Amino acid sequence: MNKLHLRQLGQTNLNLPILSFGGAPLGELFDRVSETQSRETLASAWSVGIRYYDTAPWYGHGLSEHRIGGLLRQQDQDEFICSTKVGRIYSRFQGRAKDFNGAPWTGGLPSPLKFDYTYDEILRSYEDSLLRFGLNRIDVLVIHDLDRIYHRTEKHIQQRFLELESGCKAFDELKRTEEIRAFGAGINDKSIEVTDSADIDRHTKTNLIQIHHAEVDPSSKQFLKKDQYVDTLNEPSHQELCDLEQQMFLDAIEKDRDLSEPMEAAINSLKIVLAAEESIQTGQAIYF
Repeated sequence: MNKLHLRQLGQTNLNLPILSFGGAPLGELFDRVSETQSRETLASAWSVGIRYYDTAPWYGHGLSEHRIGGLLRQQDQDEFICSTKVGRIYSRFQGRAKDFNGAPWTGGLPSPLKFDYTYDEILRSYEDSLLRFGLNRIDVLVIHDLDRIYHRTEKHIQQRFLELESGCKAFDELKRTEEIRAFGAGINDKSIEVTDSADIDRHTKTNLIQIHHAEVDPSSKQFLKKDQYVDTLNEPSHQELCDLEQQMFLDAIEKDRDLSEPMEAAINSLKIVLAAEESIQTGQAIYF
């Protein structure tokens, strides 16, 4: 099979394939995914030429990284590109695993989370991801979900940007020492521009690639009603974060029932896309 076309990522020296493997379903977002099904899905993706794998600690509270690592650590590291995300920090759940509320994930791992974009916690998140993957490098780190959907008020957003002042030094350090090859931001709210922050130095802004996951106006979303906003900087609990996420995805499913197609359909779609690769226009991004 011919290799997928590559495109340069912003001003970095990294060239990404036009098609990637998105790891959220392996975190068991809508349905349970057995270990056998997960391995077969990843093996099918690799066999048809997929070499860029994107995931996040958030996907199944670490489960997606574990599973994708199961494939990638068996491969030559020069043969693939891997990206993951930072901003959520996980810890050990001290109760019984069956009592853990991991919503909106149907399954996943029993690990509670908190948000933190500071220097120390970004480095911790990077190291935690390496351990979950079973790898000694990650190509791309992405600032995850620094938007109103998750942080609720302008005060919360500003607090996170204050954390990011030191956090961006971690990105610069990791890139300067060639631990990573690129870093960026994945944002759901198009009104928030990480690169507009006066507290992020010019060098970091030059290297920061910001990606808007969707054209989202949080004020129009049913799950962010005004009575859910609080005029405080108190850290939301793991339970509050899960409740917001659960409502968000319930609304999404109600709007589009096709979101919960079986994994097999995704693999079939992948094969169709690969067969029609020459017709994919430059500038498009395809994830599944």
